Amino acid sequence: MGKKILFLLSIMLLLTTACYFGTFQGARTIGKNKINAKTYAMFPVYFSAEDKQKAEASYQDISGVIAAAFVQYGVSNRFDIGIQTTGYSAGFHCKWWAIMRNDKKHRGLDFAPIAWFNYNFLSKQIDPKLSLVTSLPVYRTSCAYIGYEMMYAPNAAFTMRALQNLQDFSWNKIVAFRQFQDAIYLGFEARMGQSKTAFLPAQATVELSYPLQNKYPMMLLGISFGY
Repeated sequence: MGKKILFLLSIMLLLTTACYFGTFQGARTIGKNKINAKTYAMFPVYFSAEDKQKAEASYQDISGVIAAAFVQYGVSNRFDIGIQTTGYSAGFHCKWWAIMRNDKKHRGLDFAPIAWFNYNFLSKQIDPKLSLVTSLPVYRTSCAYIGYEMMYAPNAAFTMRALQNLQDFSWNKIVAFRQFQDAIYLGFEARMGQSKTAFLPAQATVELSYPLQNKYPMMLLGISFGY
């Protein structure tokens, strides 16, 4: 497991770009003293070619592929802490398995809030985010989940454009684009068990997110691999 974490950490900065959307986990925590690491990519899917063209021409909506990564550690059976990077920011998060499903009686759902805090290297400010996740176990350790996330951070599309054209932007403009952003999402997390090599994932997650503040309606289709 240690080699896998080192492998993931070595490529985190190479793979991550610039987005704060995405949860890629159910409500259950990973377990005391356990380590979980994931990297993910999200692809924007617009409902029309016209909307996509308008989004690409503006600084308001995401139009390119985005990626991020995180590592978690189980402090207890109901509480995780972790670190994450989104390319232009990095920080920590904590997760509390607040409501536990009764597996013996097959009743109820799992629920967990996840608080994220990222230091933005460009705006030099803290970007907070809150994820609320509800999930239902599916065949042992896999689960289907649904949730809501909200954040206060620089506009992701504007920041990505700024990173591509640094000479045309100032940090003050990025700070000015700090705004409330939120999304609803659903996903499925499959855990296949530990693999014997660092290159083969032990988990795979598919997530579909709908940002609520976008000017042009779109979905984010995400895929994650965990170790």
